[in-house]
Amino acid sequence: MKPVSLDFFFKPNSVAVIGASNKEGSLGGEVFLNLLSKSKGKIKVYPVNIKEKDVLGIKAYPSVLDIPDEIDLAVIVVRNVVVPQVLEECGKKGVKGAIIISGGFKESKNFELEERIIEISKRYRMKIIGPNCQGVLDLNNDFYCWFGPVPKKKGKMAFITQSGGLAGTIINYTNQLGAPLFNKVISIGNKCDIDELELLEYLGADPDVEGILIYTEGFKPKRGKIFIDLAKKISKNKPIIILKGGKHESSKRAISSHTGSLAGNDAVYNSAFIQARVVRVNTIRDFINVAVAFSMIKQLPKGNRVGILTNLGGVGVLASDLCTEAGLEVPELPKDIQEKLREKLPSFFSFVNPVDVTASGGPEDYRACLRALYEAPNIDSVLITTGPLRKIKEIAEIIVQEYKNYRKPTIVCWLPVEKSEIARKILLENGIPAYEMPEDAVLALAILTKYKMWVKEK
Repeated sequence: MKPVSLDFFFKPNSVAVIGASNKEGSLGGEVFLNLLSKSKGKIKVYPVNIKEKDVLGIKAYPSVLDIPDEIDLAVIVVRNVVVPQVLEECGKKGVKGAIIISGGFKESKNFELEERIIEISKRYRMKIIGPNCQGVLDLNNDFYCWFGPVPKKKGKMAFITQSGGLAGTIINYTNQLGAPLFNKVISIGNKCDIDELELLEYLGADPDVEGILIYTEGFKPKRGKIFIDLAKKISKNKPIIILKGGKHESSKRAISSHTGSLAGNDAVYNSAFIQARVVRVNTIRDFINVAVAFSMIKQLPKGNRVGILTNLGGVGVLASDLCTEAGLEVPELPKDIQEKLREKLPSFFSFVNPVDVTASGGPEDYRACLRALYEAPNIDSVLITTGPLRKIKEIAEIIVQEYKNYRKPTIVCWLPVEKSEIARKILLENGIPAYEMPEDAVLALAILTKYKMWVKEK
């Protein structure tokens, strides 16, 4: 594949919103408002509406051809049958790219209509994202060509998705977590032109993107080998996390009416993902949890040896089992470190690994045990599983302090007890992944470790 510049989809100088409207609740109105209000004056935004003289007080044009200035990008939010006509006008205007938010194409069995827009785009050498998509977000460039929820905090990950609704769900969830995750979100819908591979190549070269998430329902025919070669190259430096829909016949039927994609044989996809060294997850929850871990942990585990700190013996035992089953080792702490802890701390604590401070453990007990785990030469990463505590805020702050002092990879499971959300918020705001359940924390840690092993192999 030759490198393709798609800058006009992320940082255009001028945008025409075809279908911009004053009508409350309309998609065209929401997209136009987002572009206008959040661009901070960086982008010239022109409304196009054949019936209205102005939109939100901005002069409207009956056609993109009537706009006196050059247009880099067109955003199309009109009835499906009108799309070919306005796309033709965009071609004549010399527009570089179009984001077609309108639906009612291949996903609705209107194959001929989608073929018409493909033909027009090829004739004018105009690139297209969509149709049937939610738009494009680039928080680095204050570009909000989008309807629906937007990230409240800017992160370092990019998200390519065939499902706009799934993007909205994930954005909402990460907003609730308070986790800074995304700086780019691209909804590709039916991907009649631009697909995951072109975006993967573009984002792989973007210095502001540290990892790439993909939700796909299937690649275009004959693109599998290209994907393997491209993803393997990019994943050396940036993790690629994939959630693939369409494992079974029932979901394949749903895909045909969602984006019109061909789901294909799941075993073939799985083999491709393994060859490409991409991380595949199977649930939305895992997709988010793993992404949060990669976005926050900058120094990956050097090996697979985990030190566990807990105040709940049973949870420590379960976490140890989960680690072992995930290919992680839970080694006994060196004898000299155990002895130092015994000299300082109550005798009824356990210091072997998992280190258990019991329900009576206080802030300074956590500090001493954390330092021991961080200083232990046979521990590559630390997993903290904790529950009811008397001084939740203080202990969370101590975890942050010690983590910043040592920077050994650390993941926390703070069980959903009273006020635990306060602790998780403190940890997430300071770059420490924090989850509610040990299985989520262990999965994230295991995948971070596995990815590090992949990078070492390359």
